[in-house]
Amino acid sequence: MWAAIRHRLARENSVYVADPLPIRAIINMAGTIDMSANIEHMEEMCRGPVVTNLMGGTVSAVSDRYRTVSAQTYLPLGVSQVLIWGDHKDYVPQPLVEQYVDAARRAGDRARLIVVPAAGHFETASPSPAHGPSFMRQSRPWCGSRDTVQGQPSWAAHDADSSYRWAGC
Repeated sequence: MWAAIRHRLARENSVYVADPLPIRAIINMAGTIDMSANIEHMEEMCRGPVVTNLMGGTVSAVSDRYRTVSAQTYLPLGVSQVLIWGDHKDYVPQPLVEQYVDAARRAGDRARLIVVPAAGHFETASPSPAHGPSFMRQSRPWCGSRDTVQGQPSWAAHDADSSYRWAGC
């Protein structure tokens, strides 16, 4: 989600780029919103220090890194946001996502939470026919795209095997 604000970062920031790709919308498929929140629980679920290893240290050691990649630090983001969560999501609990969506809306962003029934952390990112088509249909109006790929909306192009693949917004 931080990619939407790269143009607002200071030049000395490690993820700054002079001319970042313009972002029209964000679709977060069960991804962490605040890297400093819920670390202990995520690392317990993953059975290892995945967050602190990814970030290169603890929150107290590299707080600027955590702040940089935490979306709520930069609200409003200025782009539409769709957050897709499974109702069996353990890694980042739904109440944390609901708090973020409320904060984004209060800041003036267009934000929506889609809860996928009977899905967990990994199923929400799956293009399988069980979940993919549903959240892609629900997400597409938030992207503002009318593009098509092979006659299908760009967000849900069919492959030859009839499974969906994500083509983006």
